[in-house]
Amino acid sequence: YMWLKNILDNEYRFVRNIKRTSDTIINVLENKHNNNRVLVKYLTGTADVYIQLLNIVHPNIPIVYEVMVDNDNCIIVEEYIDGITVGEVLETGLYSPDGVTKIIGEICEALYVLHNRGIVHRDIKPENIIVDKDGCVKLIDFNISRINIEKQDRDTVVLGTTGFAPPEQYGISDTDARSDIYSIGILINVMLT
Repeated sequence: YMWLKNILDNEYRFVRNIKRTSDTIINVLENKHNNNRVLVKYLTGTADVYIQLLNIVHPNIPIVYEVMVDNDNCIIVEEYIDGITVGEVLETGLYSPDGVTKIIGEICEALYVLHNRGIVHRDIKPENIIVDKDGCVKLIDFNISRINIEKQDRDTVVLGTTGFAPPEQYGISDTDARSDIYSIGILINVMLT
């Protein structure tokens, strides 16, 4: 844990903060030697999903470079995506049906990979989908994602974005791949209407 923190402190410069809460800090850092940027997350809690993501290389999922855990403190270093979120686009207007088809198709490709590994994203919304400068769609922000545990009655923690999260995510029952599919349906509706 400390060796990674030391490398980040010594080899990278701070660019900007993206998010700061009581249990999460997300910063953009830039390598002092080659100017490559990374997203660095300092989280309190578990990093099980990010550890699973270390083994995934897919064009619609950010690359996770490193995950270090010390008790409940986690450092995650992942690919920085330079682009625009679906949420930012929706501030200026709606998507065409062809635009929705492209974005949802690529998000479904990412979900196919995640769901086959037992990962449920649980926070699919416009702000968590980014289109990079090459037009590639990425599903981002796995902070409330979880690894699905079969035969569990309900999620242990109630999390999600109101309006996008399915009913079971509010403690009624256990979330699984169907929960993300529900959120995709809401997302399609929002993007078109």
